[in-house]
Amino acid sequence: LFAITSYLQSKGIVETTSSMYSHVITDVWDYFPRSSHKFGLMVRGGFGISYSYLSSQTSYEATTRDLVETYDINDPSAITIVSDVTSTTHSSTHSKTVNALPYFTVLIDKSNPIDNRLQLDLRAQAWIYFAGNDSTEFTSLTYVGDSLAFSSSSHNSYEKDSYMRFFLSGNLRYVFNNRTSASVSGSYDRIDFDQVRIQNQITNDVITFTDTLSNERGGYRLLLSGNLQYRISIPTTISAAVSYGKNTLNTASGSIGIFTNDNYYFSVGINHYLY
Repeated sequence: LFAITSYLQSKGIVETTSSMYSHVITDVWDYFPRSSHKFGLMVRGGFGISYSYLSSQTSYEATTRDLVETYDINDPSAITIVSDVTSTTHSSTHSKTVNALPYFTVLIDKSNPIDNRLQLDLRAQAWIYFAGNDSTEFTSLTYVGDSLAFSSSSHNSYEKDSYMRFFLSGNLRYVFNNRTSASVSGSYDRIDFDQVRIQNQITNDVITFTDTLSNERGGYRLLLSGNLQYRISIPTTISAAVSYGKNTLNTASGSIGIFTNDNYYFSVGINHYLY
């Protein structure tokens, strides 16, 4: 430790030999800093495809026994079985969702260490999604014994024109010392598009219909959060976080509507690294 402090003084990096200075050096030695400073501007871009496939299958079986008996009120032990019917009902459902959208994206990262304690990181990203489509299928079958008792199926197809998505985020971090840091961050994510449901067909034992509807028109997500961390030792850190989120979806399905929900979140946790 004396060799390190002497070297820093000989190079003119530090000019003090106070007890506080020795404490800082010891703190760094015992609790190696986990906060890093990034700086500079980075721009990236490229093509990609967003593809998802989800399939699920559920089934259940139930056995029901209907037993009807009569007995003489004067002789309850004299029981007559009128009917005894056992039936088995088997029901199964299958659903499948497919989504495929090609896109082009540009990502810009800007990092600026304001000083030794304060770090500002900014990000902006834009996507151009080319025309694509989604589809959802659902089938439900119910059997009583070996006979089909009820069936229902639906198929939804969505066609999207080219549309854009924007994402902005920022994070401001303040490092109190090698053990304690705090940060505030925010992000804004917006999508604007005209999604048209070109087919909505439902078929069951009662009714069959097909229609064409205009649907979702886009929306945005807003997230604000704060985080405080204190490192007890090199592998163990206590953290507390609080955040607020707001989601808004503009829809058009016969009439224009706006759906909004707000979310609040608070957490306290301990992180411990084994290795």
